[in-house]
Amino acid sequence: MQYKIQNALILKQNNFRENDLKITLLNQNGKYELLAKGGKNINSKLAPMLLPLSFCDLWIIKSKYISLDTITDVKIKNNFFENLRKSPCHLRFSLRVIEILDNISYPELSSGDLLKNLLKLLVTLLKIKKADLPKLWIHFELFVLEYLGLKPNKLPKMSIKELSKYLENKILNS
Repeated sequence: MQYKIQNALILKQNNFRENDLKITLLNQNGKYELLAKGGKNINSKLAPMLLPLSFCDLWIIKSKYISLDTITDVKIKNNFFENLRKSPCHLRFSLRVIEILDNISYPELSSGDLLKNLLKLLVTLLKIKKADLPKLWIHFELFVLEYLGLKPNKLPKMSIKELSKYLENKILNS
């Protein structure tokens, strides 16, 4: 049986078996892990389309034998990786962001707000200067705190170091 996953952002790819890749992606319905058979082969048509930061639609076949469904086709809507790789600082920033979001997102949870804000951040990232990256990082940190249930507007006003210690104490004491 074939189905389609629309508006997905690829978060990462890992080696799986000898010639395959395990792809982790995020869309409005949650996080998915899928298999790209032959994804490590030089002649693979899927490999260049399954890079992290690719925003795409995917066609999937349900697997009978393993827990990972198989990707059969990909249509790229926006390749953020290609646009961001011209600036190593911006690329490093975006890869760190998707690493954090991969760690805080779960397959069974709806991720509509998470995906919407991530795409907004990636589009903004293409337009800003290197000097403004620290300001954008603070906005991202506040978004992550709010996503995790900590309301930044209810936190006491303090420096980033003080805030870090405050949150550490809150987490350890709960």
